[in-house]
Amino acid sequence: MKVLITGGEGFIGSSVAKELTKLDYQITSIDKRNRDNYVNKSIDIQYEKIDITNYEAIKEQVKSAEGIIHLAAVSRVIWGEIFPEECIDVNIKGTSNIIEAAKKSSKKPWFILGSSREVYGETNGEPISENYPSNPINTYGISKHAAELLVMQYSKQNKTNSVSLRFSNVYGDLTDILDRVTPKFIMNALLDKPLNIQGGNQIMDFTHISDTTDGIIKAINMLQSLEENSYYNDLNLLPGESNSLYDLIEYIRPNIENDIKTTITEGRNYDVERFVGNPSKAEEILGFKCKIKFKEGVKKTIQLYKNELKNNKEKLLKKFEDDKKCELP
Repeated sequence: MKVLITGGEGFIGSSVAKELTKLDYQITSIDKRNRDNYVNKSIDIQYEKIDITNYEAIKEQVKSAEGIIHLAAVSRVIWGEIFPEECIDVNIKGTSNIIEAAKKSSKKPWFILGSSREVYGETNGEPISENYPSNPINTYGISKHAAELLVMQYSKQNKTNSVSLRFSNVYGDLTDILDRVTPKFIMNALLDKPLNIQGGNQIMDFTHISDTTDGIIKAINMLQSLEENSYYNDLNLLPGESNSLYDLIEYIRPNIENDIKTTITEGRNYDVERFVGNPSKAEEILGFKCKIKFKEGVKKTIQLYKNELKNNKEKLLKKFEDDKKCELP
């Protein structure tokens, strides 16, 4: 089966692509990024450097796809606030371009959208199910909510099967953006630098990359098994576990040799402070359940980063510095 992955050189996209090649899928990855981010290009994947806002380039790749995993995006809340026009352009117009190309395809590809917990906005900290009203509080969340609506419309109008998967604080690999909170805390701890806590009241639902990848593959299997058409659903793809930034620090502490130093600064008014998702719908529909507890996942990630600092320190430090820059990859 031919599968198109947009954002295929990103953190989640590269992990999914690697696993799907093991299952004999023919993968085409499209991405516009320029940074070296640990993607192993020796794997049998067709890589195309394409911007999803370019419809003419997109339609040529879509027409042969039997399935689409759409992960390309301005993928961070902070980037959405600094670059709101680009966020709207990529996350909404780019999604629309892919959908329009898919509508014209005779193959009627199934469609998976990589969405986000950010569509819910601020919550009360209790486990949130998919029927919780969408009320995003930042540009990124708004763009993902709009993308979900486009995908739902695509399924209903074109008799195709689709699902929006809402990710939450995915972590756990070298391909991650190292300026996200989990890798940033781990890297700073390993480098004996202070861990800066912005706000400090955050409650998050952290998901290891292997679980996210497993959930996407289960979603593919589900979509391929459907006899009906016009199927659409939205699913939380997360463990449903509440952890604070202080929990993260305590999970890091016993796995490093340095004494952890912290600083506290004011939080950002566009960040969701409290979110825990309810994973029961994905468990019922996909048979999906996260296997890696956050404490275990942090330990695995620390060991991965320790090994890379030992064996390829210059490359990892360069990526860490590059990922700190407030610029789109």
